[in-house]
Amino acid sequence: MEPGGGPSAVRPSYYALRPYGRWPRSGYIGRMTARQFRACLKKADVSQRRFALWLGFDVGTVNRWAKGRREIPRYAAVLAELLVKHPNLRQYPLAEKTD
Repeated sequence: MEPGGGPSAVRPSYYALRPYGRWPRSGYIGRMTARQFRACLKKADVSQRRFALWLGFDVGTVNRWAKGRREIPRYAAVLAELLVKHPNLRQYPLAEKTD
């Protein structure tokens, strides 16, 4: 590195600020762990089965998220946190059965 702090001195700190290689959007939520996901569902008083039906997913998918076998998608993490902050959202189904 140059003693004057040229471009090579700036580069590591610039990249250290960017999670996953891009800048965060407003309202950015990082990765949610399985423990955090289960805690959100418990605080919102929503079972894994009800959350799965609410989103239109298979119950096994939500169970894998809760056990940490699969990464929890951001939209599911955001919805779980929204259920904690706004419990009245539970009354509105997101997915409708199409038979």
